[in-house]
Order: sequence, then structure tokens, then C-alpha cells
Amino acid sequence: MDRLQASHWIIARRKNSPGTDIFHNDNGDCIIRSDLGCYLQTKDLLDNIQIQKLHPSCEGGPYRVVTDLSMDENPQVFDLNPRCCGGEHYGRTGLGFFIIFQNQGEIQWVNDLRTAADEQTSVLPLKCCKGLYYFGIQELLTLIKVDEK
Repeated sequence: MDRLQASHWIIARRKNSPGTDIFHNDNGDCIIRSDLGCYLQTKDLLDNIQIQKLHPSCEGGPYRVVTDLSMDENPQVFDLNPRCCGGEHYGRTGLGFFIIFQNQGEIQWVNDLRTAADEQTSVLPLKCCKGLYYFGIQELLTLIKVDEK
């Protein structure tokens, strides 16, 4: 697997709500609002919350890896493999990258978004099909969804 250090932020464009993404890594939680040009970063969402300006190159476009979302020093910019395009949600867990295709009810796992290496596609469990945001915490795929009551 093409592993990156946990302190890197991985950004891939979202299809239906391109302005908002949620990530988790060793630095804590991060909520990106590229439509507003900023991001929120915190260790635990309870205190020490920092809101910072998002570098313009991180506000949309190609798949990129950066160490600091407020700067664009030494970015790694990649094209997505065609088999990895068109997903509604992109993220990473300790098991690899995931792509959610909500309309098809599928989840695709790959070890590398550039090559689609070790591609595995499976049915997204019905209870997970209506997530607003999907993100990884260690090996766990996590989602936030609206209470339908």
C-alpha cells in the first residue's frame, strides 16, 4: 500500500457538496470549508479549536497531499485513476482509501487513488447509504447522517 504519514492531509473533490469535507488523523479532527476558504482543526472537538485560512490551491481541483492546509509548500498533486472518479465521498482509513458511490450503493477500497491498486468493490450496507459525511478514524469507516425522525 502507498502509505503516507498520518500527519498528511489528503484532499479529493466531493461530487455533491464540494465545499465541505471532514478528516481525522494524528493531528486530530479537521473540517474543511473550501467554499468559505477556511478549515477548523482540533484534537477533540471540545477545546483548542483553531480556524485557519485554507490555501487557495486546496480549495478544489486535483487530488493532492499537503502537510499544512494553510500553505502549499511541497504539495504532491496527482490525477485520480479513471476507476476512482465519480464518487460522492472520498477518504482514508488505516486500511486504505475509500470511495463512496451512494447512488449505486457501493463502496470501493483501493490502496492507491492514482492506480486503483488492490481495488475491491462491495455493497454499501443499507444503513450506511444516507451518510452526509464519511471519514476514517484508524481502521474504522465513520459516517455522519441525519436523523430521519
